[in-house]
Amino acid sequence: MKRARSKIIEPNFLNVALFDRTLPEHCGNRPGTRPEVFEQMVSQHQDWAAGKRPTTPFKTISEVSAIYDDLFEVLNEREHSGEGMSKMLPTGKGWYAPNEIFEILIRKVERRTAPPEVLQLCFAKHREITIRHGEARASFGGQAYHYRLNNQATLMAFNGRKVDLAYDNLDLGTTALYCDGAFLGLASCCELRRMGEDAFTEDERLRRQA
Repeated sequence: MKRARSKIIEPNFLNVALFDRTLPEHCGNRPGTRPEVFEQMVSQHQDWAAGKRPTTPFKTISEVSAIYDDLFEVLNEREHSGEGMSKMLPTGKGWYAPNEIFEILIRKVERRTAPPEVLQLCFAKHREITIRHGEARASFGGQAYHYRLNNQATLMAFNGRKVDLAYDNLDLGTTALYCDGAFLGLASCCELRRMGEDAFTEDERLRRQA
């Protein structure tokens, strides 16, 4: 839909935008609406960064996160008008709060579980790569990493296809592979094998088998 107001969620963004304007750090949505005090705060922050002031006027990320956590808790408990939000009360027509709708709809949702390591990589960084020789080869910091599934023959079926590699910069030992939105499995980083090693012979056998 091209019209923002035709979307159910869009009008509710106004509640957050109005709250933004109450914060001292509000910088406006464009230069012309930027409060004068904001420029002063930036200057004070620069002095703090240079060691000329003991404190900065800006809040930390954790403090800002706590403020908005409280805001959304309040908004989700407040009645909201809109499509699918109306209800009948003894006194007439009323409106559901978002949390009430969630409690009603969540009962119809199938609950499934996944291992924590899989969930972690779902929210990791992603990179599109092409599968070659039954492995996913990626480069990080100029160093090549070779990722394989436990069953290498399975990944060989995707040779030449593009897949999505999900990885964590702080732990490149394990990645997750997705193809067309489907989870293929967790891939482990392995050493590049050379001729003469027993593992190299096993690799050749798997390639021919595939």
